Amino acid sequence: MAVNFKQINAVANIRGRRNDDLAASVDLDVDVTGYTWTSGVVSVVDGSAVATCSVSVVAATAGTVQVTWPTDMPAGTYEWFLTFDAPGDVTRKAIVGTFEVT
Repeated sequence: MAVNFKQINAVANIRGRRNDDLAASVDLDVDVTGYTWTSGVVSVVDGSAVATCSVSVVAATAGTVQVTWPTDMPAGTYEWFLTFDAPGDVTRKAIVGTFEVT
């Protein structure tokens, strides 16, 4: 699945099945060389951390990263996020959305 975003602070709602592999390539349309990434899943009830997602850079100069969600999440509805820390800049949320596991 490829998801292309032309602006920062996008919303992407994701739905997957428990125990299935789920990953998405995200095109931020900016050079992300030197950026560090954080992605995770949090509770919609209290915002507490539920899981950490894996983020790998696919093509830094093109702005493409891949987010992989954990396969062992219990069924439910959560929120997920992707944040970056650019060199010399503050941490910013690039994408947020719901993450539904069936």
